[in-house]
Amino acid sequence: MEFNKYTVNDLVKLNVLEKPLDGNHGGIHPRGADFIDNGIPFITASDIKGNEIDFRSCKYISLEQAEQLKKGKAQENDVLITHKATIGRTAIVPKIPFPYIVLSPQVTFYRVKNYSILNNLYLKYFFDSSEFQNTFLNWSGGGSTRLYLGISAQGKLPITIPSITTQEKIVSVINKLELKIKNNKKLLINLEQLAQTLFKHWFIDFEFPNEEGKPYKSSGGEMVKSELGEIPRDWQYLKLGELDCTISDHVANGSFKSLKDNVVFTELIDERYALFARNIDLKKKLSGDLKYITKDSYDFLKKSHLFGGEIIVSNVGDVGTIHRCPTLNIPMVLGNNQIYITSKKEFFNEYLYLLLKSNVGKSLISSITSGSVQMKFNKTDFRNSKIILPSDDLLKRIFSKIKIDLDLIEVLNNENKYLQHLRDTLLPKLLSGEIEIPDDLEV
Repeated sequence: MEFNKYTVNDLVKLNVLEKPLDGNHGGIHPRGADFIDNGIPFITASDIKGNEIDFRSCKYISLEQAEQLKKGKAQENDVLITHKATIGRTAIVPKIPFPYIVLSPQVTFYRVKNYSILNNLYLKYFFDSSEFQNTFLNWSGGGSTRLYLGISAQGKLPITIPSITTQEKIVSVINKLELKIKNNKKLLINLEQLAQTLFKHWFIDFEFPNEEGKPYKSSGGEMVKSELGEIPRDWQYLKLGELDCTISDHVANGSFKSLKDNVVFTELIDERYALFARNIDLKKKLSGDLKYITKDSYDFLKKSHLFGGEIIVSNVGDVGTIHRCPTLNIPMVLGNNQIYITSKKEFFNEYLYLLLKSNVGKSLISSITSGSVQMKFNKTDFRNSKIILPSDDLLKRIFSKIKIDLDLIEVLNNENKYLQHLRDTLLPKLLSGEIEIPDDLEV
């Protein structure tokens, strides 16, 4: 299998690519007062997430203003890559109900002119490869605080291209993995929304099914007074610290000095014993660059061991992010700036997870959060926070329906993690020719 090596400039000269362009710099660059509710999307680096353009988060400018801009107008099928500050994120411009989208100076578009030589999806996947990403990072000033790789420098980037038939085979394999990951993400959003909607109806609005299967409150179910207001009979309103549960965090293991002296992070494969689960790692579903500690460190951090199922709440900086700890096949400890709570009581963890993610839970966390420079709350205030708790009998009778959705969410997250690993393992081997795809292969 033959792979030809080019630079971006080579491909422009050969009329395979149009000259890459980024957004408008200087005074012509759209600014705060220019943005409107609807119009032409104005895409910044932060609007490219998970290999897609997030049109929900982006800003918009008027068509009249867009027409006055000199460059940075990307069209359907263009390949985007971020090249300033947040670098290396990629996306394909999908079918859009606009004549084009406008890019900020942080984003470059690559437009294929000759599809008989270069497949745009192949180019996107080439940009995603670890080898290209490392090159892009290093050329951008990898290690500096302000990463940047301008258009002129991008022209010298190396691109390896096999025959168009081979490109299409590679695209077929990777695209099917991408599609499965994307569909799983959509299903995950739907399952999370379904679980939260049902939880609110049953445990916030008190319309859980009574013994006859009818909504409790609207069917005349007995309500009693509490500090919170009226709650169903047999429910409790009490402090988290009064529950039969464990509440702990990283600093429960000792002073800052003892933590510094006894916790050793390692990148050596043979010494990696346990995962140090930070908030940023949990938000990324434990993908990306993870931190590991040694066996002695794990033994020292005995008050913050995680086994799966614990409810984790970030309490410094990014306050109030809620996670349901995944179950892994390696030891794990809680990272800093987080608190975990767990109980052996059936369905308690799942109930608390959805309660804390609800508006009631957000208000609870907001009420104990403070800080001028950095927002935070402490473990004592968290323990003293009060929640409403259904009877054990009610949880056992009805909560299994919600837990099915939560368990499926964990299954799909694990499946996506595996698919992403498979994609990231296959991609460089396919792009280097180490793995050849047979003509009759079914993906």
